[in-house]
Amino acid sequence: MLLTSLLLIPILGIFVISTGMSYELSSLNIKRIKTIALSTSIINLFVSLLVFMLFDFSNNQFQFVQEYHEISSYDFYLGLDGLSIYFVLLTTIITPIALLSNWNSINDNVKSYYYFIFFSKVYYLHYLY
Repeated sequence: MLLTSLLLIPILGIFVISTGMSYELSSLNIKRIKTIALSTSIINLFVSLLVFMLFDFSNNQFQFVQEYHEISSYDFYLGLDGLSIYFVLLTTIITPIALLSNWNSINDNVKSYYYFIFFSKVYYLHYLY
């Protein structure tokens, strides 16, 4: 369930940003979008830290394995090994740093910027499993 939540938290952040805000982006709405995006990425970081703390490094098998069979005629498997756990942690650490480093410089196309950040995060995490 932890690996699925690592994938669903950024998608939930995109959903909250896209549905909760009006089309007119005032400075208050821009700040609210940035705050939601930062809090979403920090929550995702805490979940990945929890996965890292629960990871058993003495075992060389896949851990946190989740199998979903025949979702739209596809099989969906998630699992972490000893190498990919570091990349998952690195991805979730870099995202809040990237959001904070661009906090004052991104003022145009704010929604598009955060959509791209979160979709790319889900894409990276999906292929790290």
